[in-house]
Amino acid sequence: MNIHETTHEHLRCLCLVFFFTMAAMTGVYAQKSEHVHRVMPDDDLQQVLDGAVPGEIIALAPGTYSGLITIKKGGDARAPLIIRAEEPGTVTFTNAIPPGFKLEFENVKGDLYRASVPWQVRWMMVEGHRNLMDYVTLTGLETFLAMGNDIRSMKDGPPEGFAWENGFLYVRLLGGKDPNQARVEIHRETKVFDEKTYMLWGGRSFKQGDGFILDVRASHVVLEGLKFHLAPDIAVQVNADNVTIRDCYFDGCIRGIESLESANLTVEYCEYSGYPTYQWVRWGQLHGIGGNMGLWNVIYASNLCNTFIHHYGPSVKVRHCMVYEAFDGMWPRNMGTLNPQKTSEYAYNLFMSAGDECIEFDTRTPINLRVHHNIIMDAMVPLALSPIQGGGLLIDHNIIYVSPERGLIHCTLLKFDCPWRLSYDAPSRGITLVHNTFVNSHHTLSWTKHNFVDCIFENNVMMVNRSSKWEQTGYVPTKHNFYTGPNVDPKHMPPMLTGKNPGFRQQPDFIAEPLPVLPLQEVGLAVATPTFHGPYVDFGLRSDSPAVDAGAPGTEDEYHHIAQGKVSDLGAIELGETWSFPRPGPRWAVGKKMPWRPELPPSLHPAWVGLDQ
Repeated sequence: MNIHETTHEHLRCLCLVFFFTMAAMTGVYAQKSEHVHRVMPDDDLQQVLDGAVPGEIIALAPGTYSGLITIKKGGDARAPLIIRAEEPGTVTFTNAIPPGFKLEFENVKGDLYRASVPWQVRWMMVEGHRNLMDYVTLTGLETFLAMGNDIRSMKDGPPEGFAWENGFLYVRLLGGKDPNQARVEIHRETKVFDEKTYMLWGGRSFKQGDGFILDVRASHVVLEGLKFHLAPDIAVQVNADNVTIRDCYFDGCIRGIESLESANLTVEYCEYSGYPTYQWVRWGQLHGIGGNMGLWNVIYASNLCNTFIHHYGPSVKVRHCMVYEAFDGMWPRNMGTLNPQKTSEYAYNLFMSAGDECIEFDTRTPINLRVHHNIIMDAMVPLALSPIQGGGLLIDHNIIYVSPERGLIHCTLLKFDCPWRLSYDAPSRGITLVHNTFVNSHHTLSWTKHNFVDCIFENNVMMVNRSSKWEQTGYVPTKHNFYTGPNVDPKHMPPMLTGKNPGFRQQPDFIAEPLPVLPLQEVGLAVATPTFHGPYVDFGLRSDSPAVDAGAPGTEDEYHHIAQGKVSDLGAIELGETWSFPRPGPRWAVGKKMPWRPELPPSLHPAWVGLDQ
């Protein structure tokens, strides 16, 4: 079966894989080996890894393991080296200070506290899950002002944060809380081992050191069932081919996974939290100082400009993952080839609550990536095509959703260029967007404009609250699209179908309680969004929808869609189809095991993302 398999074949195969995978999972992973090395938290894990052989399983007993750990020996194609939690979800890799190091804060004035810390602190967490913004200087923290990234002027930031200056860590917490009474974590002292300078957020530089937690430098390595907490820079650095990361959880880092030119990286059933990055952007738009873009600009230049995966190499597979509260959820770059045997894939993931973009495609060489059967929701921009100069991007059968409750008031579904880009004026090329369902409950379809060559926009349903003119040169959507919404202007999107009603199936009405912005809710200061009353969002089509039998004829094989009627239907889901979405995130993270995972917006039934299982 080639890449152009049908939706039903995708779902059938996926369900079988999911069934047998789940049946095999118990308290430990089912794979057996003659070479099992059990490691305790107090053992020398680095020494064990240095002596590892292909096919060996390093079974980690429950507990905390401190970084930096470097994997220099791997396995081979038939016998990978496996590092796994003996009980999935009970092993934490961290760069946090050890329990014996106690932070003792003294009050300086008002809600400003400080503690003596001899090394520079660039990441701090509170209550085990909340990341604080680094204001860099004491003056910035005192005024809650920081440099905006694109406008290069001082802007208002979140009303809590930290700064390290002259041997002291200064902190201001929400509600003026005493940090001695809060569960505060910082990273341990970092040591430079590579003099090469790397760039991170806001143009700041760092030298490679144990701001990493795990550095994978050997091929054919598998990581399973682990938590990575408080890096502060990169949790897992991949510097080798054929690495698999499965059933893992990441927080407290600027990058969950950084994979530069490594090939055949597989990431599946993983979860990433940059909480509360998105909530601060949402608060800034709803109630905060500076209104629409001020706070967003500050976060853009801060340590909270975080990303789950940043990768370059070919054949990257990201499946069944759950990514939320990032700034940019996924950041694929230049894979460098259009070889169909080296295609990358994002499939069956939930990307939600992004302060900037859920996925930012930004390449000058071929990207060679298929993005399909994902739910991508609630962001400043769910999809950023900014720009794709090397081609090879296929985006099909995704639901892109801005919810009425948690979505941003000022947001757009598609960004076609970076508005402050000053060079690299080559056109975007080779972008195919087909059979997607776009819903923006608040704002518009697209923002910015660019030039395009050999791009296709077809068989999509787009429901927006506010109409906007399509201004992309060389990228003209065909008549086989449906542009709909209460305020749609047909002149904005010729020659496609237009109308006021998308013809989605209706579900019973519900009333969503007022939804406060989460960080402020924790200290009782949140202002809630209005109560929302309306139907559950159902992305399936009614038989009377204009999108039924409106697709481009003769393209079903190419676009992975089965025509149930005369021709294929528009959107991600045909009339009469069901959406099968296996539960995303670590398979051990069910029930109350992930207490800081955000709830879905009430308008989206959990069945749409497999969270009803």
